[in-house]
Amino acid sequence: MKKLLLSISIFLLMITGCAFKEEAFDITKVQSLAEEKEYQFLDVTNDFSEQDSILSVYLVATTLWQIEFYEFTSEEEAHDMFLSNQASFQQDAESTSSEIEKNTLNSHMYSLTTSDTFYYLKQVDHTVVYSKVGVEHRGKVLRFLKNIGY
Repeated sequence: MKKLLLSISIFLLMITGCAFKEEAFDITKVQSLAEEKEYQFLDVTNDFSEQDSILSVYLVATTLWQIEFYEFTSEEEAHDMFLSNQASFQQDAESTSSEIEKNTLNSHMYSLTTSDTFYYLKQVDHTVVYSKVGVEHRGKVLRFLKNIGY
């Protein structure tokens, strides 16, 4: 009976995400979806050439919002960016803000919604997705991210 309870407990932990390992974004999939939706897809890696820790940076954008996709040389560098931006976002928090934070074995997600701005960060391994948009564009950003598996 104890083995059965232990097995059930481990299974429940695994399906709730505590032991779930996520995949980093596939930039080819991101580009395909952006082009399908007729959004701009830009490689802006050259704008970050001074930063040795950044391998590549891509933007998906409309005239109203954008999502940034970063690939770093290491998971530690990606996590540093995640933590730095999370702290910056939290400084903008209001008493009526809504925060969501989720962590798995290899990923960290943080979002903040204030009265006028939606903030989104997700680190998976050595990659980070970043977006800071008007709250009215929250749904569009989240739909795009959901369609790429985020």
